Amino acid sequence: MIITISGTPGAGKSTTAKILAANLSYAYYGVGAALRAQQGNPHVQTGDDRKLDAYTVSDNTVIDGRLAYHFYPNSFKVYLHCSVEMAAHRIYSDERKSEQVSSMKEAVTKVVERREYDKQRYIKEYGLDYTDQSQYDLVIDTTQLTIQQTVELIHKTFNVKH
Repeated sequence: MIITISGTPGAGKSTTAKILAANLSYAYYGVGAALRAQQGNPHVQTGDDRKLDAYTVSDNTVIDGRLAYHFYPNSFKVYLHCSVEMAAHRIYSDERKSEQVSSMKEAVTKVVERREYDKQRYIKEYGLDYTDQSQYDLVIDTTQLTIQQTVELIHKTFNVKH
């Protein structure tokens, strides 16, 4: 079975996906990381994600990617989101190379801009609104959860449904 994890910036998608994959003894595939490595660029350029549209993964894989739920319609689809403030705090505290910010105020502004940019970009390029929560098997607000609590909730729900 494939598990896809989508969601908003700063919600914990990549970290959650990596830990969940390890806990399940599944492979991990990070779409954004693969694209950034392929490009040598910290931000995915418009149209470049089409290069990985046909990426192939085997069963027993956790895929971290905003549109992975669409490309793997039979997967167990998870959507993570959190408050803008928490996303900004996580990004600012993490000191991400791809999301350099000098203050929390700047981090909040960038999170708001990024959420809207990503949503509009995927609607324009694919006709998909990845923020439409009705498309997912499990939706989690990670604002008040630790990564471990998020992983445990996914694992528990996945085991019940599969």
